[in-house]
Amino acid sequence: MARHLLAADAVGDQRVVDKHNQLANAMSGPLAHLYSRHFDRWAGSTATPFEIPAEDASLIWLWREFDSDGLREFLRSAPAKNQWSLLDEIAWLIPVVISSAQVSRISRYDDLDYLAKLFDLGDAAVALNEEVENAGALENYRDIEATPENGRAFALALLKYRRDGERMLAPN
Repeated sequence: MARHLLAADAVGDQRVVDKHNQLANAMSGPLAHLYSRHFDRWAGSTATPFEIPAEDASLIWLWREFDSDGLREFLRSAPAKNQWSLLDEIAWLIPVVISSAQVSRISRYDDLDYLAKLFDLGDAAVALNEEVENAGALENYRDIEATPENGRAFALALLKYRRDGERMLAPN
């Protein structure tokens, strides 16, 4: 992330580009640490990530850009510390769009493969097996209001869809 921001201005002389890249590399570690501390505080003081104000929650996407390994570790550790539930974490990271009526809606068009880079979705389906079994069809939850309840329902339907798709592809 820092590299991208600094590289936007780093054109021309290769020495300038190299200096910008060195600075970006030097900043990545401290920034990752700051993001980790920031979200650790939220995980320790909220029952669910849905309680984080939008201006803070949006920082998760920046963290993912430059330190996806650190974010993945954070997401793995919060449920293990009984801070947030796995289901809430997945549901919280479901993309939303703002409709013309200024209502947040679960996007019907987003590519959700990034979730597989942050979570082991197969393990998540196993851990949430009973809820996944009772989940509705994924299409029932697209383009609906983005409430925490609808996000959870969408996340469970997504896990079920992926799990069932993998079962169909598995050799007999």
